[in-house]
Amino acid sequence: MIKLQVIGNLGKDAIVNNVNGKNVINFTVAHTEKYKDAQGNQKDRTT
Repeated sequence: MIKLQVIGNLGKDAIVNNVNGKNVINFTVAHTEKYKDAQGNQKDRTT
């Protein structure tokens, strides 16, 4: 078993599929990246 911790915002509900007899979950995660532009102003970019 593999454990994975993902921090962010779910884009929509997770979808559970069965692949070769095993359950697989697909989901999208968005996160906000903070950075400074050329003028030194802080900006947020959500991906």
